[in-house]
Amino acid sequence: MAMAGFPNYLEEKEKWLHFLRNHVDSLSGARKYEDMLQEVADRQRTTITIALDDVLSFENDEDFVRNVMRNTHVSLFSDAVDDVLRLHRVQEAATENDAPVDLATVFPPTLMRRFELQLVPGVKTKPVPIREVKASKVGSFVRIKGTVARVSNVKPLVIVATYTCEVCSFEVYQEIKSRDFNPLVRQHDQRAPPLCQKVTLQELPDQVPMVHIPRPFTVYLRGELTRSCEFQNDLSSEK
Repeated sequence: MAMAGFPNYLEEKEKWLHFLRNHVDSLSGARKYEDMLQEVADRQRTTITIALDDVLSFENDEDFVRNVMRNTHVSLFSDAVDDVLRLHRVQEAATENDAPVDLATVFPPTLMRRFELQLVPGVKTKPVPIREVKASKVGSFVRIKGTVARVSNVKPLVIVATYTCEVCSFEVYQEIKSRDFNPLVRQHDQRAPPLCQKVTLQELPDQVPMVHIPRPFTVYLRGELTRSCEFQNDLSSEK
C-alpha cells in the first residue's frame, strides 16, 4: 500500500510498462514507444523522448500525470525501460537457443543503460518565471523561459565509478549522484563517458519588474542535450 500523500510506485511502474508496450500513435497507427525501444535494443537510438500528452491520452489518468510532474519519475521510468529491454534480450536469446545472461544482477543498472530519457511536458504546461522557481519546486518538473547568459564547456560526467582491488581484482561500483565528483584523468573504458554542460539563464525582459535586476538560473544539460543552445538564445527549457 502507498503511504498517505505518496503514490504507490509499484503501481506507477506497472502503468509505465503498460504504456510502453501498448501505446499506439494516433497518426501512424504504430506502437510508437515499442518501436523506439526496439531501436534502442538494436543500438540504433540512444535517446527515448516521452511526451506527457501521450501518457495522458493513453492512461486517461490526470492523477498519474500529476504525480509525474511533481516527481519526475526518471529513475522509475528508466527501470521500466530496463524491464522491457530485458524482455527483448530474453526473446532474442530464445530465438537463437542461447541462455540469456541477466547483467542487472552483475552490474548496476545505470552502468548498463545505453539510452537517455527525456520527458516532454504537455502543450498546456505554462512556463514559470525564473524568480518564481523556489524550494517548493525542487524535484518536480518545471518549465521555464529565459535568455542564455553563459554556457560552459562540455565535460565528461561520471555516473558510475568502478574501484578495482590490485590484489584480487575485485570490483566495487559506486553510483555518482553529485556534480562535485571529479572523473578520473584516464578513461579505461573504450565507451565514451556521458557529457555534461552548465548553462546559465536569466529572466526575459518582460519578466523583470521595474528597477529590478534580471535573476540568473543555472541548468545542467546531460548527454544529447549538451550543445543544444548558445549564448543569448531565447528559449523555453524543461528542468
